[in-house]
Amino acid sequence: MKVTDCQCTSPGWCPRHQCEKNEYWLSMCQRVPALIEAWDRNAGPRAAAQAVGPRSREPCTHRGAEMRHEECEGCRGKVLLKIFECAVH
Repeated sequence: MKVTDCQCTSPGWCPRHQCEKNEYWLSMCQRVPALIEAWDRNAGPRAAAQAVGPRSREPCTHRGAEMRHEECEGCRGKVLLKIFECAVH
């Protein structure tokens, strides 16, 4: 059920937030007002990737092993995000 003014109709590149959104993030953008507002401020999930432009579907060559899980602060309920090692950051 769509609650926000998200204009996207399918997963992929979001012109409003200048980032790639999979089915999960599209659903969250359409249903969680606080999350779409965070993206509008360039502070939503994957905000760093937004400045880079469309991302490749290829796996990141810098991603290392999974290090830990962190609770998503912008999500409803208990959503754990996987945190990976990165050879760049």
